[in-house]
Amino acid sequence: MRKEQVIERVKALLKDAKGIYFVDYQGIKTGDLNTIRKKLRESAISFSVVKNRLAAIALQEFGILDKALPFLKGPTSILVSRNDEIAPARLLKDFQKNYPFKFKGAIIEKEVFAANQFDLLASIPSRQELLSHLFSSLLSPIAQLIALLEGLLNDLIATLTEMEKKGH
Repeated sequence: MRKEQVIERVKALLKDAKGIYFVDYQGIKTGDLNTIRKKLRESAISFSVVKNRLAAIALQEFGILDKALPFLKGPTSILVSRNDEIAPARLLKDFQKNYPFKFKGAIIEKEVFAANQFDLLASIPSRQELLSHLFSSLLSPIAQLIALLEGLLNDLIATLTEMEKKGH
């Protein structure tokens, strides 16, 4: 593939990216990389191995080269997520159990995360989990109020029933 084509491919990869992750894939067998790529694709995450020099050209066009430059040393692969910016971190954490991935850094919504912040990123719950927790937190007081009102209504009905039996 020509340099221009690689640069255009990387630019297409970065377009609309919410999360851009830089990892060192050295030491992972080709067959294992194919398995990893498949799992990443299933999670709507793109994986690309590209020469740092060509990646730098594409990153420059997005105005984030200065942020990414520290991560473009040695063998580098770029993981990009357009949906869930934290999903790559969780998957990489899981992959590290079996493969020697080395997290170099990430750019998420134009913020830089260094290698020492990887565990923090990987521990952030998914958007769906956060929304679920928020929803249950919002419903909890309502459910308690309904239970309280049902109890009061049952007490009122029981009291009125007793009063009716006594002839009041």
